[in-house]
Amino acid sequence: METVRELLNFGANVNMADDKTYSSPLHAAAQECHVEVVRYLLKHGISLHNQEYNGSTYKTAASKGRVDVVRELLNRGPRVDITNINGFTHLKRAASKGNFGVFWEFLKHDASVDMANIIFPHL
Repeated sequence: METVRELLNFGANVNMADDKTYSSPLHAAAQECHVEVVRYLLKHGISLHNQEYNGSTYKTAASKGRVDVVRELLNRGPRVDITNINGFTHLKRAASKGNFGVFWEFLKHDASVDMANIIFPHL
């Protein structure tokens, strides 16, 4: 956390992403479940719209079952039903990985249940 603070104090661009992987500081923090870093970056102006190239930050958090990270992202108000090129939503990804805590967090933030019916037809 201290390193992140120092980098931002020296003018690091929180919205900078790797040219090849499109990984950003937020994506890296989400992947490693550094909730404090995620909160700090969100508080210091990171753009969630830039982070959603192919839904990478949500995709990572949903796939890995990072409930706290997903909650922080959702509390900032980005779109819940973002799909990839195959129409796969983050709700569906969480469900298919068995990450039900993340699944319910998306539902609490008005994710479309119809999108989940492919996996859970009884809903």
